[in-house]
Amino acid sequence: MIIFGILFMLFGIGMLVVIARQPVRPSPRQKRAAGAGFMAHDAAAGGDGSAALLVWHAVFCS
Repeated sequence: MIIFGILFMLFGIGMLVVIARQPVRPSPRQKRAAGAGFMAHDAAAGGDGSAALLVWHAVFCS
């Protein structure tokens, strides 16, 4: 179980790196999944991509 935990942690860090390197241009599917709240949060945060992480989590972890 510890090995699986480490693998999941490495996978999560890898996905964070992948998301951080993407331009913040959400697709229509992501916009529908996220709703206006995440986009407003991203704009308030300066468009640093924090909403993209929430969108990714909502799309792939639900």
